[in-house]
Amino acid sequence: MLKSLRQLLSRHPAPAAELGVFQRWGESRQFRLRRVRDGQGCVLEGQLALQPCRVEWGASQRSYIDGPELRLLADLDL
Repeated sequence: MLKSLRQLLSRHPAPAAELGVFQRWGESRQFRLRRVRDGQGCVLEGQLALQPCRVEWGASQRSYIDGPELRLLADLDL
């Protein structure tokens, strides 16, 4: 999953302008897409290896990251 996301972002350096790229990627993996309130990002929710997984793209939540941020959240059940 991470390899395909990295390839997606390297081919499309400004995906915030075109969320359709994320939508197509998510749909191909049976993830659901929601746009964030300000329209400058999205959230993909689904399952990876039978575990809940969430991918967030949008404005950085950390002061040391300039520009948009990609966040991956998963319940690893360790």
